[in-house]
Amino acid sequence: MDRLETRELAYFLAVADELHFGRAAARLGIAQPALSKTIQRLERRLDASLFVRTSRTVTLTAAGQVLARDARAVLAALSAATARTQRTDAGHRRLVLAMRPGGDAGLLPAILAAYDREPDVPPIEVVFAADQARLLREGKADAALLYLPPADLRGLASETLASETSVSDALLSNTDAPPPHPLVLAWPAHRTSPAVAALTRAAVTAVTAVAAPDRGAPR
Repeated sequence: MDRLETRELAYFLAVADELHFGRAAARLGIAQPALSKTIQRLERRLDASLFVRTSRTVTLTAAGQVLARDARAVLAALSAATARTQRTDAGHRRLVLAMRPGGDAGLLPAILAAYDREPDVPPIEVVFAADQARLLREGKADAALLYLPPADLRGLASETLASETSVSDALLSNTDAPPPHPLVLAWPAHRTSPAVAALTRAAVTAVTAVAAPDRGAPR
């Protein structure tokens, strides 16, 4: 079987999302007969029915559901690769760190200082976002500081840095406080660049340095 084209996958997903060939064609900006022929050709190449079509409805078959899941992952990976490539302009490489405002447990200054001491690393850019994990998956960030839960680490690697309660005396002294929420440094599991490795070392160094005075303090 020939390789599937990204255009075919995009056309298929449009129909899978809309469950209506007319709306999918309008969304794609193409004629409905051309879309129908593309889907039929795709079904022949896969030797599988992807949709159940009646005069009133269009639904995904079991095979169509599998392809929809995998096609989304493929197109998302391609989109992320494109975004990373566009950010990696010659001479302008930078490491993008995503986080929520205030979502660093007070560690960001120490992390940045330790990162600056790493040899041959690109400049770091901190961006603030509500969904840091999404930025990682879309290739718009190289690493992120996030709390667990609610962050979803599927497809991501991570290094636990601290718990939410470890940097808050108020929470430590409150027996009714919620369980600690770990602060982690996360990055795409399939792509650990030297810069991300350097940032991970810097983050661990920063946590150790910040925690060191507390270990010697009287209790």
